[in-house]
Amino acid sequence: MKHRKAFTLVELLVVLAVLALLLALVLPSLQSGRQSGITILCANNLRQLNLISAIYCDQNLSFPQGFCMLNHCIQTPPHGGFPGDHSNDWRGWWWFHYLEIEDLTSDGILWCPARKKTSSVISDNILCSNYGINYSIAKSASVDHIEEFWGLPLRKDQLRRPSQTLLYMDSGYALISWKAAAADIDNLFDNPSRQSSFYLPGLDINRDRSIHPDQQADAVKGRHPRQSVTVGLADGHVRRQPAEDLFVESNEQSVITAGSSAYIWFPGK
Repeated sequence: MKHRKAFTLVELLVVLAVLALLLALVLPSLQSGRQSGITILCANNLRQLNLISAIYCDQNLSFPQGFCMLNHCIQTPPHGGFPGDHSNDWRGWWWFHYLEIEDLTSDGILWCPARKKTSSVISDNILCSNYGINYSIAKSASVDHIEEFWGLPLRKDQLRRPSQTLLYMDSGYALISWKAAAADIDNLFDNPSRQSSFYLPGLDINRDRSIHPDQQADAVKGRHPRQSVTVGLADGHVRRQPAEDLFVESNEQSVITAGSSAYIWFPGK
């Protein structure tokens, strides 16, 4: 009687070891490819926002209003109702309402595909952990907000260097300013309920800040490789930059940007 050949235990262990080695070699490449795809999609979202904003500027001679509280300058709720958490977020019109972006679903251009997954309290809120507009450009129409950030939105001709001025970026909240990238700032944002969401992802100073628990990973680890952020500049360009290059050093007399001079928060500087 002939005996059938079979794998010995040693041969089986060798095969498993080889498969494990191949998997260990391939998996980082797969993860890197997936991350690259997410980063590209994020940049495409900001390109579309820049394009829509450019069209808006041509038609309205200014950038959109960052926010307008209901009954302050507008009397009707936005189409589809108020976004966000009604107990913590302002009720009114946001910059994306002025841009007439109607797709507010979770796969639309307003949602950052690289944001860290969190509880439904944050994940379902379009105002948190997606993109923010520069509050120094797209100001609030409500006079009870911080004076520096309220009034009429700026016109493009008011920007001294549009190709170097931040307009959109990865953000902890739908409005963002230089204060999110500065150390030792007490009054970060004029909505106390969203102070803990007011941050630039991946910035080292976030480790020492009081960040919303569901946004800790997003704030500290960042969204893109090497703690970089995707930014859309006021002239329409989109780039990825280390978050630390957007760090702002402040003192009692002035605010000084420390880092790459090619990326600035201040429209008139």
